[in-house]
Amino acid sequence: MIKPASLARTVAIALTFAVVLLQGCTNTVKYDDKPANKTVENDSSKDELTQITAKLLDHMLADSQIKAATRGKRPMMAVFGVINFSADDVDLAGINGQIYNQLNDSQRFRFTNANALAKQSAELNLNLHDFAEDPKTTQLLAKPVGADYLLVGEIRNIIRTQPKVKLVFYRISLRLLDTKSGQFIWEKQEEMLRSQKKIVYGV
Repeated sequence: MIKPASLARTVAIALTFAVVLLQGCTNTVKYDDKPANKTVENDSSKDELTQITAKLLDHMLADSQIKAATRGKRPMMAVFGVINFSADDVDLAGINGQIYNQLNDSQRFRFTNANALAKQSAELNLNLHDFAEDPKTTQLLAKPVGADYLLVGEIRNIIRTQPKVKLVFYRISLRLLDTKSGQFIWEKQEEMLRSQKKIVYGV
């Protein structure tokens, strides 16, 4: 019998492999003056990124629409996991493992095969930026693997400048696609402060 922890590690590796197969050069830095719903002002670490992702999932599982969709049944969920669009080396396996564990513990969903999802991802060769944000592109992967829902997330660097300080944030987002409607029926994002630096001579 496979232990839950071992299963989670296997799934996390498969999910991360799917992302890496598609990722290529995807680092993106955005200059943005509008903060997300909430900013967590801590030094960045893999544990804090995982904790924020866990909070986002708690919000999703508490959403009335999600509760209604899973009442008395367990729909099929494809978990693509979080895509790293930041300029940093992020522990995607740890974050994606947390996502899978949390969803599995909720006992609200069944899951598509992670290896089949990775294989289908590689065959489609999707543009990751479109995949993470455009529901029509996301559905191209969700339907072939028999998913009722597909969960995808992203991490980006957001830069904001003040007269004397440059602030760099991580913005963590999660989106849930409903394959019947072809729309993201739930999405949420939060931010955490990654670093701050004094601006010297406009640098």
